[in-house]
Amino acid sequence: LPSRNSVYDQRSVKASKVYEYIQGFKEQSEVGTPMPTAPEMNAGIWSNGATMLSQILSGDATAEVAAKEAQERAEESIKELRKK
Repeated sequence: LPSRNSVYDQRSVKASKVYEYIQGFKEQSEVGTPMPTAPEMNAGIWSNGATMLSQILSGDATAEVAAKEAQERAEESIKELRKK
């Protein structure tokens, strides 16, 4: 995806096969809010969220149990990260 909006106006980009597909990304970049890049997001949220979804989809845990455990793991991961 282009890192600058002006790239979307270039002839070569407009003529590309993927131009119609990247328009949705452009539209969202104009109205969206970037996600935080804080280390806590990776250590606490994304990794534990992925584990939670895997547990639910595989049937290893109910949504309620998996979410509670993910929350606990996220809080512990963030706590450990902040000790460093």
